[in-house]
Amino acid sequence: MRGDLGACTVSALLLIATLCHAGEATVDERRAPSRAIGLEATWEVELDGSLLEVVGYSSRAPVELRIEDATPADGGYRYRLAYTVLEPGRHNLAALLECRDGSPTDDLPALVVEVDSLLPGDGIIGVQSVRIGEEVRIGGYTRMMVLLAIGWLVGLALLILLGRRRVPKPAVVVEASQPTVADLLQPLVLRAAEGSLDRNGQARLERLFIAFWREKLGLGDASMARVMDRLREHEVAGELMKHLTEWFHHPSQSPAIEVPALMEPYREIAALQVEGRATAEAENH
Repeated sequence: MRGDLGACTVSALLLIATLCHAGEATVDERRAPSRAIGLEATWEVELDGSLLEVVGYSSRAPVELRIEDATPADGGYRYRLAYTVLEPGRHNLAALLECRDGSPTDDLPALVVEVDSLLPGDGIIGVQSVRIGEEVRIGGYTRMMVLLAIGWLVGLALLILLGRRRVPKPAVVVEASQPTVADLLQPLVLRAAEGSLDRNGQARLERLFIAFWREKLGLGDASMARVMDRLREHEVAGELMKHLTEWFHHPSQSPAIEVPALMEPYREIAALQVEGRATAEAENH
């Protein structure tokens, strides 16, 4: 009950602050760097006035915010904000801040972060929004998966026919294994670990990762906020999620890892099954 009330309060504060800042031309508005939903971003911003702190936390709020550092500056403080957007839309981070000494925050500028879909718009460190049609033309992943499936079925049929014709010496039929999610993820993960994965590749990697765990954990059409909460708590999913955040935000500080070992859990589900869910999720958002 308290969690629901806290979520409603935070959401109401975000809406009221956004409307107020939109209607007051004299109030400054600053735009935060965008990031894909569920992945943390950081922003350094200087604000006048007394020391700020984050209001009460709610696990169902559309944005998670914390202050990593605050240093005195001329007339105020310089803050290093860390935030994670959990739902698409326009969000005002200033609505989540309050003065530690209890003074009003009326003069605080709007600190706007805006995410239109699962993939964010133009951002300093974010993944650019990509239409699914453009991705298919560029990478051809869907077409490749369809061709692989057709080839596998044709090969299996030929092996069965050849085996029936060789009655004296029955042929040993060896079925070609279907591509797994690991086969899709591993090339992307290797490039992400090396720091050479472009924004389109980052977007695809995130969608495949989320689609796999929706399928694996039976999350179905659960909200993105609920999905990200589950993945953070999950031992296996949380490990790759942590590496993704490091690679996309601090690639120079990321430790070396054994990618093949990291991919082992992702060999349990066929690529076609997750590819379809990832495509549907991109279209829905």
